[in-house]
Amino acid sequence: MLVLSRKRDEEVVIGDSIIVGIVDIRGDKVRLGIQAPRDVPVHRREVAEQIGGNVPERQFKRGQFCPDCGKRVIECRCSNADAVARKAVAR
Repeated sequence: MLVLSRKRDEEVVIGDSIIVGIVDIRGDKVRLGIQAPRDVPVHRREVAEQIGGNVPERQFKRGQFCPDCGKRVIECRCSNADAVARKAVAR
């Protein structure tokens, strides 16, 4: 999983046709604007699970820590970050 930091009005480009922008930040909530082709379904996780969509398994859970560096897995910058994330998830 790639973790990026963005500020309000900044964007992330995925492939050639998907743009995710930060529309607003209010406290602990971030409002996203997603521009994608009509043939690409975009749903919140809980909605995708309810409609039976193909929802990928979460790579890590909130509050897990890297066994190598001790940082939260989402913040881990270890040289083997993918392996570290898999170890943390397996715990």
